Amino acid sequence: MDLSKLTKVHVFIIGAILVVILGVVFYFLGPTKTQKNLTVLTGRMTAAQQVIATRPAKEADLKKAKQEVADAQAVQTYHALELTSDIPASLREAAP
Repeated sequence: MDLSKLTKVHVFIIGAILVVILGVVFYFLGPTKTQKNLTVLTGRMTAAQQVIATRPAKEADLKKAKQEVADAQAVQTYHALELTSDIPASLREAAP
């Protein structure tokens, strides 16, 4: 068959066959890739939700730690003042 004898019907038949082949390829390859992407995104979302769930506990721990630091600084300041109060007034004024 010569190329000059290709009719419109032949072109439509070849085009339809190519469309069917491409459709089959995309049908079998498309859902697999989509399923993998959905699995990865579901894993990411689960990890993010776990991190979000721990936030209130972490904020409470931070508040508690800040309070402990403030208490420790207050005790340290108290002890420093207590030590300086034992020094005679004449020596405290001479200290820089």
